[in-house]
Amino acid sequence: MTTPEGDAKVEGGNNIALACVEAGHYVGTGFIIAACIQAETMPIGIILFLAAEVLVILYSFIYEYATTYNDRKAIKDDRNAAAGLNWGLNLAAMGLLLSRAVYLSNSLWVLLTWWGVGITILMVSRYVFIDKCILHEVDLDKELADDAGSGLSTANWGIALLQGVMTISLVQCLNTVRDSHATYLLGVCQGPLQHSYGNHLHVQLCLLTWGAGALFSSFVIASSS
Repeated sequence: MTTPEGDAKVEGGNNIALACVEAGHYVGTGFIIAACIQAETMPIGIILFLAAEVLVILYSFIYEYATTYNDRKAIKDDRNAAAGLNWGLNLAAMGLLLSRAVYLSNSLWVLLTWWGVGITILMVSRYVFIDKCILHEVDLDKELADDAGSGLSTANWGIALLQGVMTISLVQCLNTVRDSHATYLLGVCQGPLQHSYGNHLHVQLCLLTWGAGALFSSFVIASSS
């Protein structure tokens, strides 16, 4: 098992940060495989799997670019467990998001568009809603970076875990979008859509529930600090 740079190994569990990144990637890949197995034919499933994995890697680079600290240094040299955990959970979230696109359609266009919509929502939620509203008393990236050099320390695992799990829960809420609404969003409608108040209400309730849970977490954090 190697680092993102490919020149270091996890030996005897000494680099928990790297293990967290790899574990998150494997979980995300599992979601994708489960969806690709249900493709119309095996060749289509293989193509969708390879395309989805490329998109996960691209998202990983975007994640690195978005964070204010050096992710590769944090994982390889500092063995920053908090940064590794957060990175891994975000990769798992992206795998879950892409699996929905494969379930909806065997189209590469659908997969690419859903990925583009997804990363936009995830980045906005991370740096606007979660960082500025839920964790408004701390700087998310600074808290993750401050765990540098701690090795097996669990100093900032709480914030890393909270942000990562909230991202996964948001993805799951997005994945509750009904097939007709998702198809409309992706611009690949093949016929008239059957819109109903019930379907719209279903999506709205999921997102409102996620927001309410996030605000409750913010209240708990503020009360305990």
